[in-house]
Amino acid sequence: EWKDDLWDSYQHRGVIDLKTGFQCRGIMRKNEALNFPIQGAAFHMLLWSFTQFSKYVYEHKMKSRPIGQIHDAMVIDVYPPELETVKALVHEIMCEKVRKHWDWINVPLEAEMELCGVDESWDKKKDVAHAV
Repeated sequence: EWKDDLWDSYQHRGVIDLKTGFQCRGIMRKNEALNFPIQGAAFHMLLWSFTQFSKYVYEHKMKSRPIGQIHDAMVIDVYPPELETVKALVHEIMCEKVRKHWDWINVPLEAEMELCGVDESWDKKKDVAHAV
């Protein structure tokens, strides 16, 4: 039912409203219009988390650095002695603080982490437990 309501609204207004306050406009197929509220909000949550992480590491003069975003992931160059701090910080920001920032998020969130060694290829990544 919500899909039909969203599609009808888009066809009449030409706009998709996201819970993050953004609007998506333009010519869209039905599946695109239905994906924007979910994937757009997920991207905004990732971008917000990336910004919060960046502020923290710079304010605390950490040597770890945010590198960028690929699809649904933050890429971080972690200074090895800061690994446990980075793991805890990422979990706190992406799983707890984002829910306080947008109180409409009403489900628990998880952040999966992968790690490869210093100067090691990404094809060597291994899952990392995020709980500290």
